[in-house]
Amino acid sequence: MAAEVKALSFGRIVVIALVLGQVWPATAADAAPVVVPCEVGERAGPADDPTVRFGRDDERAWLSADRGGFRVRKFTAPGGASVIELTHRNDTVVIQVASGSTGVIRNRRSIVIDSAESFEAAQEVLGGSSALFHARALLSDLEGRSALKAVDMSLLSALAFAASLTGDLGAPLRLTDRFMQRHRGVYRQVRLLGAEEDRTCWSAYSSEVNDAWNDLQDCMEASGDGIMGSLRRLACNAEWLLRSESAWFEYLKCLSPLAAVARLD
Repeated sequence: MAAEVKALSFGRIVVIALVLGQVWPATAADAAPVVVPCEVGERAGPADDPTVRFGRDDERAWLSADRGGFRVRKFTAPGGASVIELTHRNDTVVIQVASGSTGVIRNRRSIVIDSAESFEAAQEVLGGSSALFHARALLSDLEGRSALKAVDMSLLSALAFAASLTGDLGAPLRLTDRFMQRHRGVYRQVRLLGAEEDRTCWSAYSSEVNDAWNDLQDCMEASGDGIMGSLRRLACNAEWLLRSESAWFEYLKCLSPLAAVARLD
């Protein structure tokens, strides 16, 4: 099977390196954010909840979450292309998602998931990862009790997509189901933006998440069975992540000092 797996060619490595350079500068998570929404550093809940920081500039949004020895870092371009880094001790998994492309890197092995063979190879590469184990544990811990505000969804959507790479293909749909159960129809009115009288930062974000949820449901139902069905469901999840991350970028942009700060409370 190894001979059939499409590992990254030199050209595709260059392309992903360019994406990483645009979306993920090495110091971004340590830089002062241009936008500092009110949730930063003020997360309520149990003491073992992760410490989350986030912000954006005109080119990318970033989020960093730490709990114990586990860290999630994520960088998102305006169109939703994302790089997710999961780290626990000496184990690091990097996931790159762009339009039509999902790639994973671990232990110096890089795979673009674009065939049934490469999907199975990715399972092998990611097998036994302590970083992914902690990602799934954090997702399981938080998804049922989180308020699922935009910052929570941004963190949990990254964890849910990571979980889908290791067999939990229903994780994104399950997460979005809970978001819709909690927030459907709850678009609280705050200061209005421009001439669009029914669109606030929160309602615009929620509306896009709602649309992405509907499309994800349809896509999953049409995916079929077997390994090819699993590959199609992963593609559905990747498209959902791109839309969710694009909505997250626009939400942070909306929360600039010149715009209203939307709150659920």
